[in-house]
Amino acid sequence: MKAQIKSKLNLEQRVALEEVIPLETPFLLYVDPSSACNFRCQFCPTGHKDLLKASNYKRSVMDFGLFEKLIDDLAAFPDPVKVMRMNKIGEPLLNKKLASMIALAKASGRVQYVDLATNAALFSPALLARLVASGLDRINISLEGINSDQYRQNAKVDINFENLVGNIRWLFANRGDCEVTIKIPANYVDEAQRVEFYETFGDYCDRIFIEELAPIWPDFDVEKRAGVVIHDMRGQYQQKPDEKLVCTYIFYAMAVNSDGTYPQAHFDSNPFDWEDIESNNMWEEIQTTTLYDEYSHELESRDINGNYQSVLMSPDKTQVTASTINSKYSEAVYSGVEYSFGNTIDEGNVDRGTGAASASRSHTGNYSLLVNNGQTGFTFTLDNESVDVAKAYRASVWLYVPGDGETQKELNKVGIRYTANGVIKTASPVLQKNKSKNWYLVNLDIDPNGHDAVIECFNNTPRGTYFDDFRVHPIDAGMTTYVYDPKTREMSFALDGNNIYTHFEYDGMGKLVRTTREQMNFDFGPNAESFKADHIMGEAKYNYGKNN
Repeated sequence: MKAQIKSKLNLEQRVALEEVIPLETPFLLYVDPSSACNFRCQFCPTGHKDLLKASNYKRSVMDFGLFEKLIDDLAAFPDPVKVMRMNKIGEPLLNKKLASMIALAKASGRVQYVDLATNAALFSPALLARLVASGLDRINISLEGINSDQYRQNAKVDINFENLVGNIRWLFANRGDCEVTIKIPANYVDEAQRVEFYETFGDYCDRIFIEELAPIWPDFDVEKRAGVVIHDMRGQYQQKPDEKLVCTYIFYAMAVNSDGTYPQAHFDSNPFDWEDIESNNMWEEIQTTTLYDEYSHELESRDINGNYQSVLMSPDKTQVTASTINSKYSEAVYSGVEYSFGNTIDEGNVDRGTGAASASRSHTGNYSLLVNNGQTGFTFTLDNESVDVAKAYRASVWLYVPGDGETQKELNKVGIRYTANGVIKTASPVLQKNKSKNWYLVNLDIDPNGHDAVIECFNNTPRGTYFDDFRVHPIDAGMTTYVYDPKTREMSFALDGNNIYTHFEYDGMGKLVRTTREQMNFDFGPNAESFKADHIMGEAKYNYGKNN
């Protein structure tokens, strides 16, 4: 016999799971190309019509477009998945796109190894040739007997057993780099039939094994349903069973159903009790929504570690203007002066002081806040009733000073300041430093030291100064803000944690044609400044057909 008597398990050089979890990328991904099956195996719940009728089980095959999305989504993991197993509860060969799916997965570079398990009833040389050519690494064949009579008894199907054997032999002769394994349940064969099993298939596979049926489905009596005896002292792979207090699968494996959903078995067997919250000892709260607006938009939430996330909405409650990590809703504000005129706090919870919206110039969008001599602009108060004034905060704003006022003496008269417990601290631009085109970026770190702190933009020069993209947030928080085109409502700017923008440009059809990143100017010393154009991150050109 050419084959090794060895189960399909690879036990060599396995990673000690306790040394590497939590994993950033799952080791194993089950994908169900087909939840339907052409057999009615009695050891499987899907082989019993009464159980199917009483369940939510639906027979379907995975759409190829859905599989493409799945492969694309794997790019979110930092590493390739070690094994993609193209089977779950159905017969994978019922999906006519199976070979194309495997080829796509292998070509993506996001999967290292692909295998599948099949009952082999649909084998044909043409199908097997496509599977081998797809790059399939291993095919695990599960037999339900060693003759047609046993198939009728164990799987409730009529098959031509001689044809099945012939197709398996063809596969082994033309397998290329694809490994072939064959197994049969020990519960279905006696000693003489075991010898016949080895003689029939031992020269036509790389591994051959006789497994034990095992009770792996909760509330499913395998012995009663399949009419077999389960050996308590032997596991599925003839090993001595070990008692496990924790299921290890959830730490290294995940699965995707044929319809793209994630298995809900745990949730189905442990439903959440909304009437008795304290009784849900199988559930752990990982996130709580702590603030909604009147349209049910989630404004603030808290995770399992007590960290907050929040968002700010536009005045009409249709667009997110800012998102934060590690900040409460009351601790973060933003205004780009894009939505409303006059003194209002509807945009990002920021008071505009005595400033006025102006379309003369802007850092992003269409408007900025014009603050005249002796006036204040953006204003926000950190008060101990709504925020943690023991924290440190950061205020940031972009400002533009007309050319004749751009001297260090005049720049010292504009900027941001805060007042806390009678102490005033300010931050002003430094000539030609921290500058993008004609706009200066000014940051001010704030330590309320347990007191209320009033933050405001000021202008004490004899000319008007323009302020834009004002924000305040905890110093250890991350904040991203967004500016939208008022006509198309497409996002035109996104400003990162450093208040630096990325600009998105669209054509008349609404397609993104250019993405640029803001750059700080070159500084070659006094009177030697040089503007630095935005960095082009990507461009696209579209050719539209003409109507003659």
